[in-house]
Amino acid sequence: MALSGGGDYELCFTAPLANEKLIEQCAQQLAVPVTRIGCITAGEGVQCFDKQGVDVTPSTVGYRHF
Repeated sequence: MALSGGGDYELCFTAPLANEKLIEQCAQQLAVPVTRIGCITAGEGVQCFDKQGVDVTPSTVGYRHF
């Protein structure tokens, strides 16, 4: 459900990996939890992997916004 269900309650954003420490510092100052969940690479589509690097393909897809 976390990958394909509806009801998004958190914000996602992208930032250069070089800014990771700055983002962590800002998050601590503001007491806002921030979690890096992945990276953007050249290509098409979205791929999801578990902690061991195994491809995770959701059995259902959620609402298609675009």
